[in-house]
Amino acid sequence: MKNLIRKIKNLSRIQMHFVWFYLAAFLLSALVLLSCNFWYKNRMTEYAVRSSQNTLQLHINALDTQLENTSSFLSNFLLMDTDHVTLATTDNADECLNAQLSIQNTFAQQLSLYDNISGLLFYAPWSDVFLMKSNLTEPLSDRIAIRDYIKDYYLRTRSAEDAPSILRWFPVSLNGHTFLISIASYEHTYVASWYRIETILSPLTSLEDSEHISYYLSDTRQDSSLYSVDSRVLSSEEALHHSKSSIAISVTSSENNYALWSCIPTSSLTAGFGSFVIILLILGSVFLFLIFFQAVLLQRQVLKPVSVITRGMQSLRQGNFGVTLPVPHVKNEFSDMTETFNFMSSEIQTLKVRLYEEKLDRANMELDYLTLQIKPHFYLNCLNVIYSLNLSGRTELVSQMTSYLMIYFRYLFKSSSSLVPLKEEMEHIRTYLHIQELRSSSDFTTDFSIDEVAAVHPIPVLSVHTFVENIFKHAASSCDDLEISLEAHMVSENGTDFLHIQIHDNGDGFEEEQLKQLNDMHSPAPKDGKHIGIHNIKHRLLSIYGENARLLFSNHEEGGARIDFWIP
Repeated sequence: MKNLIRKIKNLSRIQMHFVWFYLAAFLLSALVLLSCNFWYKNRMTEYAVRSSQNTLQLHINALDTQLENTSSFLSNFLLMDTDHVTLATTDNADECLNAQLSIQNTFAQQLSLYDNISGLLFYAPWSDVFLMKSNLTEPLSDRIAIRDYIKDYYLRTRSAEDAPSILRWFPVSLNGHTFLISIASYEHTYVASWYRIETILSPLTSLEDSEHISYYLSDTRQDSSLYSVDSRVLSSEEALHHSKSSIAISVTSSENNYALWSCIPTSSLTAGFGSFVIILLILGSVFLFLIFFQAVLLQRQVLKPVSVITRGMQSLRQGNFGVTLPVPHVKNEFSDMTETFNFMSSEIQTLKVRLYEEKLDRANMELDYLTLQIKPHFYLNCLNVIYSLNLSGRTELVSQMTSYLMIYFRYLFKSSSSLVPLKEEMEHIRTYLHIQELRSSSDFTTDFSIDEVAAVHPIPVLSVHTFVENIFKHAASSCDDLEISLEAHMVSENGTDFLHIQIHDNGDGFEEEQLKQLNDMHSPAPKDGKHIGIHNIKHRLLSIYGENARLLFSNHEEGGARIDFWIP
């Protein structure tokens, strides 16, 4: 009887779950509609932002072209115009007057070519000569303010350049108005030009009126202020308050020190969405209390046990293999799952430790083997040098050779550790080159360029020496005047610092088939024994740094072999 009652209770509970499921499905449909509404609104926002960015970019491109032409005029005026030179070299009053009139005419011609230029100014501090030409709408007070600004700029800089110096266009607020100014200076002579913000933003004013979009100009050297069309200056607090009720888009000039901003009111983007959102909120409120009881039930019977197991899995994923979960008092599927999880966690921890120890032992043995394997190659080479000197009978060089070999072998014997500073490796290479000078009659030159930071960066022992030694093996026989170049400096990629070493010679270079094999970091050891030193270096780099170290073989554009490798 009790079993029958329990079955009936289970059956009614399942039926209730189906009822709640259909209610949740209806609510999900309402959420889908709301999501579609949000998606459409976001798409409209993206379209408005993209359209505004394109408009600003087109305007900046057109404006930069005109500004570049004006900058070229300022620079050419300082270099080619002889009138300002006349002012500096003559004491004749008539000649000075004629030169000033000529400068005024030159400025007038430039203003006639470009109507948007508000004015041009010439200033010679050594004679306190100010010459200004502006359009008819330029107020006298504004011209005086610009003149005082240029004079103040001279007092702050006072520099005499060997070539024209152009201060790229930047906005400045003077006398209650905003101007875009550029200043060129050469040998204590200054030429400036300016544009009024009303002229700069005039093509955008029609869009501002029709689309309720506000446009601003800012200085890219300091982003605390925005300049409006009517020359108002918005402080950082006002700009922040304005950005809360609108979407701000900016496009920066790639050539000059200004940026254009457009602020799109969010109210214009969300119009028409309010009524639909209200209907969906009402529907959501109606169904909210219907799913409350189901949420409580799911929280007790499903969500809480699942949450405990999920946290345990996350902890296990983060490497905490000793995590154990409390087993629920009620015997059900979740208690069985918890006990199974605890068992699996214990087994994984045991296997992980065992696998890590085995992998570490294997890596240490392989690293020791590769390190020892590379050293006999150098021993044989040194013995060959001694043998060659003895055969030649040059006993006077035995003392030098013995000294160099003593230094050479001392480096090999003391460097049992896997890493040494680059400067120690370079001292070892220089010793090897001295040995080659005594051993061989062929000529060779070296060019080493290593910065201070790279010199102390640790590298695998004998890694650079192997490539220098290979150059003598393979390139010296085909090149009468062997040239070896080595550069080392620090580079940064994706936030990680690397030591970049580049070695190249003027030999015959690599064959295409060789490059394919050499550039494969995981290629097997060559069966013929060739390039065994390079193979060992690749395996040592993989053993020490994993995939973080890179080794690249190529042919130099000027001829010869080139090796680049990056060590983190």
